[in-house]
Amino acid sequence: MKGMVGNTGAVMAALASGAVVAFAVSTLTRSKRALSWVLGGLVSAGAFTVAIALLFPPYRSWNYMGLDELGLFLAPVGLALGIAVAGYSTRYMRESGGAGRYYGLLVLMVTGVVGILAARDTLGVYLYFELMSVSSYCLVSFRKEDRAPVDAGLKYVVLNATGSTLALMGIALSYLYTGSTALGAVGWAIGPQGSGLLSPGGLALALTVAGLGVKSAMVPFHTWLPDAYSYAPAGVSAIMSGIVTEMGFITMLKLILGEFSHPSRPFGYLLMFMAVITMTVGNLGALSQKDIKRMLSYSSIAQMGYMMAGMGMGIGLGLLDGVRGSLFHVLTHASMKAGAFLAAGLLIDALGTRDIRKMQGAGHRYPVISGVLVVSCLSLAGIPGFAGFMSKWWIYRAGLESGTGTGAFVSIMAILNSLCSLGYYLPLMFILFKKEKRAEAPVESSRTPWEIVPVVVLGFAVLFLGLYPVPVLKVLDAAALRTMALLGGM
Repeated sequence: MKGMVGNTGAVMAALASGAVVAFAVSTLTRSKRALSWVLGGLVSAGAFTVAIALLFPPYRSWNYMGLDELGLFLAPVGLALGIAVAGYSTRYMRESGGAGRYYGLLVLMVTGVVGILAARDTLGVYLYFELMSVSSYCLVSFRKEDRAPVDAGLKYVVLNATGSTLALMGIALSYLYTGSTALGAVGWAIGPQGSGLLSPGGLALALTVAGLGVKSAMVPFHTWLPDAYSYAPAGVSAIMSGIVTEMGFITMLKLILGEFSHPSRPFGYLLMFMAVITMTVGNLGALSQKDIKRMLSYSSIAQMGYMMAGMGMGIGLGLLDGVRGSLFHVLTHASMKAGAFLAAGLLIDALGTRDIRKMQGAGHRYPVISGVLVVSCLSLAGIPGFAGFMSKWWIYRAGLESGTGTGAFVSIMAILNSLCSLGYYLPLMFILFKKEKRAEAPVESSRTPWEIVPVVVLGFAVLFLGLYPVPVLKVLDAAALRTMALLGGM
């Protein structure tokens, strides 16, 4: 069977089967809640592990689906995060019911991520994107007994459904004038269909960018993200910030660069302009937050700005290092932001508060969890020696060495925004390790390994990628070259 359908088919079959089995196993054992969460987590993690194993060479495509170099770089990121969140949730979610729904939706969401990367036509990309989106809507509102998650989920649904509609209109308009849904087979742009925004090409391009701008939390389409990330379970926040929101940006690149190769240079300048606004708004929003998850949520908006800046310099200025930095930042952000959200979730669970001001001295009582949170924050701020610095450095260098005023301006703004982020990361770290008025005995040993191990692994990943990123550079270079090749059509 593998020889007939190739690895892609086997990967998708493993994930689809994992979703069904995880739902069935957890549902059948729901009378024993703890067992239900453990079994569902093990099945989900197993499905993700099998999918990762099937990605290794020799790799073969399957009909209209296949992972190129970009997909082979990003798919393991989503699958690895799935493993971490599945393991983390076995105990973190122990007091909630509905383990079957949770794990089934989690696996389906990651299936959508892999499907987006593997799809070779616009319709396939859109359908897998909606599979990922619908799953994430449900997971944000998973704890439906509370009003806040339901309100956040509703806001998420309304705004993202609007984005989906705009993107679908852009895809439909391209099909109307070309009769093809294959990525790269269209080859049409604003020029052949007339000039200006109101031309068929201009309208399709504008609708696609606006629709997927909502999905990727690009300012001013970002308003849904702080609530969604804040009120979702910590594991859901981690995987959404680590890979799901980034897929809105990646999908935009696949559609725009595959379908509208001629106006790609103006699109690059648009990305750089929006990147500066996005990172600035995200950091300024985070500065005033007292809720730790909401602060990390606004930080995610800022981090999207860095990814957009690097990719914009690659597309608009032809800088390969910009593309390298952008893709590498997707990888580093997945580890450091997922680690931060998972660690924050454990602290909230242990302390009973989300207020940063009430977490004084938590670092002394929970040194491992707080240590991972500090490492993740230092990395997010771009401090040398951590993963975030390595990816941001490529972006900084690309703009400063471009020889253009635009590139230098974008890099300088990125550096200033990184310094600005210290304004909310440093106070958090100081509060965590500030001496308490009354000493309390450490309770770290009372924690079970299942919820701490994924957090520690992500912390080590942040350190490893910062000190020795060599193992991922070969795959990164291939992904960056593939992205640059999209400028001429797929």
